[in-house]
Amino acid sequence: MITENDLPKKYRRPKLMLVGDSLAQGCRTLTVKQELCAQSYGAVLAATQGWAHTPAQHPQPVIADVEDLIRRSNNLTTYLKVAKKINQNIQAWQATFAKAPTGTPLCFDNVAIAASDINEISGHTSAHYTADYDNHLGQYTNAQSLIKKLGTAASLHLPINGRYTLNPTGDTAFKDLSQLDWTFIRKPQHLIAHFGHNNGIYNIGGFGQVPSGNGLLDMKKAYLDVVKKLLNAPKEIEHIILILLPKISCVANLKPEGGLIPGTDYHQSYKTTFPFGDTAISGKDMARLDSQIKEINGEARMLASAAMSTRRITIVDGYQLFAKYDYKNTLNPGAQLRIGSALPIDNRYLKGRLLPAPVIGAKSNTTPGSPKYTFAHGGFQSLDGMHLSAVGYAVMADQIALEMGLPRNTATILKTALKQEKLITDFPSALQGFHNLLNLVKSLIDLLSQNNDPTAAQDNDLKSSKAAPFIVAAIARKHTR
Repeated sequence: MITENDLPKKYRRPKLMLVGDSLAQGCRTLTVKQELCAQSYGAVLAATQGWAHTPAQHPQPVIADVEDLIRRSNNLTTYLKVAKKINQNIQAWQATFAKAPTGTPLCFDNVAIAASDINEISGHTSAHYTADYDNHLGQYTNAQSLIKKLGTAASLHLPINGRYTLNPTGDTAFKDLSQLDWTFIRKPQHLIAHFGHNNGIYNIGGFGQVPSGNGLLDMKKAYLDVVKKLLNAPKEIEHIILILLPKISCVANLKPEGGLIPGTDYHQSYKTTFPFGDTAISGKDMARLDSQIKEINGEARMLASAAMSTRRITIVDGYQLFAKYDYKNTLNPGAQLRIGSALPIDNRYLKGRLLPAPVIGAKSNTTPGSPKYTFAHGGFQSLDGMHLSAVGYAVMADQIALEMGLPRNTATILKTALKQEKLITDFPSALQGFHNLLNLVKSLIDLLSQNNDPTAAQDNDLKSSKAAPFIVAAIARKHTR
C-alpha cells in the first residue's frame, strides 16, 4: 500500500483537499473540463485564502462541452458534426491515457468525481474506472446505430473522469487508490467532503423521478457509513468539513406549479425543465423527500457532533444554504442575490429576455438572423438546473469560509464569478429552441419505443442526464440525411 513517504514532498500535506461528486468537482451544465474545475468552490476558497491548490486539469472536456453545444444548437451543422466531435474527443482521451501530457501532476488536490455515487467515494479506484472504461469503449466501438453509439459515448463520461482524476499520469503505483485513499495518504490540513447526490437526489431534480421503496432513506446507511469513515480519518488531517445534502425542492430545474398546499410551504406540483419538461412531482411527494433529506442530514450531524470532542469538524448545512436562496418558492426578494448593478440572480431556471430586432436600413450593415436574448432571471444554477453556476459556487465558497472561521472577501469573489459566468453575461440565445427540440426528440423516442422500433432508444444510457444532448444530435442527424 502506498504511504505518504512514497510521494514526492510537494504532494504531501496539502492545505486543502476535496472528495465527493459533481458539486465538489465544479461540474456545470453537465460538463467537466479544466476551466470549470478551476472555478469550483474549492479552488475559489483556496485562492481567497492564498493557499496552493491543484484542481483536476483535464486536457480536454470529458466527452463534450454541453453548454457550447447548446449555444451552437441553432446551427444545423452543429448536429451534423457532433458525432465526429465526440469521436475525436474519445480519441483524444485514448491518447491522454496512452501518454499523459507533459507537466501533468501525479495527483490532484480535488479528487471529487462527477456522477460518482456514495460507495465509489471509498470503494472505486482508478483500476475500477479503467476496467469500466475498457468495457464501454468496446461497446462504443462495436455499436452499429448512431443513437446507440452516442448513448454509449455518454456512458464513457464517468469512467474517463474517474480514471483521469484519480490517476492523471497512469502510474501503476496509484491504480488502487480511491478518493478517500488519496486523502488519507496525503493528509491535507483541511478536507472537504461533499457527496451523496447520485443515489436518488439527482434523479428527483433532474428527471422528476420519485424513488421507490423507502425513498431517499434507502441511501441513508451508505451515506452515514462514509461519514463514519471520514470521522475516523488519520489525525494528521486536522480539519474535516462536511457539506450536508441540499434541499431538493429548491433546485432550478423543478418549476413550482399551482398554489401552495394549505398549511405547507410546498406548491401543488414541481415540473422538470431540463432535459425534458414533461414530468412533475406532487408537492406532497416533494415535502416527503425534503423531510427525508433532513433526516439523513440530522443523523450525519449527530455523528459529527459526537466526534467533535476528539477532532475539529465543521458542518456546512447545504440544505439551509439552498433554502436561504430559494426565491422561486418564496418570492422573497431577500432570497435573491445582487452583485453590483447587475440584475438579481436567483434559483429560478435560467431565462432570457428577447432583444428588439435590429432595424435594417439602407445605411445598415446588419442582416437578419436568429433572435437574440439577454439575461432576465435565474443564474444561481447552470443550464442543467441542478449544478451551480460560477456565481452559485462562489456563494458556496464564501459560506464554507464563514463556517470555517476564515477571512472572507465576498464582494470580490462574487464579482469575479459574475464575469466568469457567461450564462449571465452572454446569454445563450439558442436555449429556448434547444429545449423545444429536446422535448420533440423525447416524444419521438417515446413513440418509437411504443411501436417497438428496433432503432428506438430503450436503454438507460440514452435516458441519462449526460446523454440528453447526444440524443438530440443523433435524431437531428438521422432526420437530415
